[in-house]
Amino acid sequence: MTRLAKLHNAVNLSQGFPDFEAPAAIKDAACAAIQDEQNQYAPPYGTKAFRDAIASRWPHRTAVVNHVAATGLLRDGARPR
Repeated sequence: MTRLAKLHNAVNLSQGFPDFEAPAAIKDAACAAIQDEQNQYAPPYGTKAFRDAIASRWPHRTAVVNHVAATGLLRDGARPR
């Protein structure tokens, strides 16, 4: 995508290039996942542990009752404003 964006003078939204250092906890978690051989992409709808974690926190953050563990679809690329 970077090559195509440069070729067409386009804005490249395919990769994130943070302008800050990642927190140590994130780096440590990444290293632990590598050591545990968790080296594949997660399913598009998220792992069960991830869906369960979101489902347990959702009612506390919103007024919406959500059953994301059973019916939800999680996607990358979104962030709160």
